[in-house]
Amino acid sequence: YSMDSATVNGASTTVSGNTVSGDIKDTTANAVVIKNKYTPASVSLSATKKLDGYAYTGEQFTFKLTGLPARYIDGVQTKNTSTVSVTTSTSTNGQVVFENTADNAPFTYGEVGTYCYKIEEVAGDSLDYVYDTTPYYAKVVVTSVSSTGTLMVSAPKYYTDANFTQEVTSNKVVFNNRHATCELRVVKK
Repeated sequence: YSMDSATVNGASTTVSGNTVSGDIKDTTANAVVIKNKYTPASVSLSATKKLDGYAYTGEQFTFKLTGLPARYIDGVQTKNTSTVSVTTSTSTNGQVVFENTADNAPFTYGEVGTYCYKIEEVAGDSLDYVYDTTPYYAKVVVTSVSSTGTLMVSAPKYYTDANFTQEVTSNKVVFNNRHATCELRVVKK
């Protein structure tokens, strides 16, 4: 986190590394508030795309990551991420990466907490493919390292249910599509 020097009614503090020293005296009835600010931490959220069992490269398929409202999971209140909505149609060597900002950055967190998202493939209208409509759910836990005052982001955990109880054993989201096939029957007369 970062600390800055401050002046409150003529008394000042001095910042040296991670140490703040000095006197803060408030001769009025105003409350003195010191708030430390964490250095943001980042993590990538991703999925794997396969077509007919092989890693897919292209932009034929669309994927969406949406945030979820705050709620309790295993007794812990999650952060409200419902304003997050990221759509991508790019897959390179089977990897689909969701980026949270216009500058193609990973998800960045500035507060301790648990953040949850839903990941899904958006079914297209092409009759050439069978789309994978399996929804997945991602959970990211951000903690504070008290000795350094920095944030630490855990690797995302992925689940197959909205209650976050059925963890994906490979810890990878995989969307499997296949080319649509049909049966052609020829009758000789």
